[in-house]
Amino acid sequence: MACRASIRIKPDQQWRLPGWTEALVPSAVQEMLQAASGSDFVSFALGLPAPEFLPNAACITASRWILESTADALQYCPPLDALKERIVGLMRRRGLECQKQQIVITTGAQQALNLLCRLLIERGAPILVEEALYPGFRQAAEGCEARFVPVPSDPKTGIDVDAVRRLLAGGLQPALIYINGGAQNPMGISLNAEKKFALAELAARYQMPIIEDDAYGLLNFDDQPAPPVRTIDDQIACYVGSLSKILAPALRIGWIIAPEWATPKLATLKEGTDLDTCTLSQRIASRLFDIVDVNAQIDKLISAYRRRRDAMLQALEQEFGQFGKWERSNGGMFVWVRLADGMDTGKLLRDAIARERIAFLPGQAFSVSDEASLKNCLRLTYSNLAPDRIQEGIHRLAVLVKSHQKCGCRI
Repeated sequence: MACRASIRIKPDQQWRLPGWTEALVPSAVQEMLQAASGSDFVSFALGLPAPEFLPNAACITASRWILESTADALQYCPPLDALKERIVGLMRRRGLECQKQQIVITTGAQQALNLLCRLLIERGAPILVEEALYPGFRQAAEGCEARFVPVPSDPKTGIDVDAVRRLLAGGLQPALIYINGGAQNPMGISLNAEKKFALAELAARYQMPIIEDDAYGLLNFDDQPAPPVRTIDDQIACYVGSLSKILAPALRIGWIIAPEWATPKLATLKEGTDLDTCTLSQRIASRLFDIVDVNAQIDKLISAYRRRRDAMLQALEQEFGQFGKWERSNGGMFVWVRLADGMDTGKLLRDAIARERIAFLPGQAFSVSDEASLKNCLRLTYSNLAPDRIQEGIHRLAVLVKSHQKCGCRI
């Protein structure tokens, strides 16, 4: 019997892919995960929680209890109402009242952003974003072929609401506006109540949905942080939250709080993506609320991160006072530094890794345009480093910048 000849694709032959995939590149975050490894590295690059505050023992206890007492612990199941009820309670701390039927549990906040983009963005539609943008949202929106319209941000107060107002009054009809309401990534800014009210008013007037990404909102160092935009208008704003920064990133538990009419559509989109958020993770997360005093956990993180932020600000003042400017972040994990005009922090990063074993994220990693407005900026993370390591790393980074300046190198 004759063998049927096999068909082989030539090595240089590629699949025919949609045009939007040309923009797909690995994020700077993923590159840093690979580049900045090793015990001698001081990495200011990634927004990682401090490992010593992760509830390892409680996760072991919760996992054992679930596996021993729940017959279908490893089976498919619908989203857990028990976990949604925990989220409802957690949101009260954030000043947001919601109902469990308004909650869609997701595989981390990143999936939440992806689902909202797929729900709200028509191909080629414009969307309003800050000029310094969280790369994960950019990846989610690029998959919908969105057209980014950047809006400037004040380094002290956040997004320029007047610029948003001018764009809308000029006839722009964006599919949505994306904001970080608390401790914005990358700049560490929290929007005040006045700006949130103004954005909600504009959104309602122009029927422009708001996505408020609040992954860091519970880690606010101020006594009275402004509550989410949904407290002003729950029909125009969608809220995205996460347990990654306050309990454990590996659980991959996030959520969307949306108008009730939208939650079935979001749930259907999610079903087409992964059927369901990991059942075991949901059960562990829900059980952790019984074992861990989550409010005390958040208070502990706020206290520790505030000390580490202060250590970074002190080190910057000592080592970088003549080189750049920065603001006092009021929450989260980051300090945004602007160096002298003409500096290129992308080139500086390559030298920092090779010579000083230091990592950070350059400003261009957060840019939504090809302009040079963020090339002299960098984001520094303080959350997962002890104060002495922060001091050491900032000193090593300052030595590198000084050496470039002394030899006349253009950074």
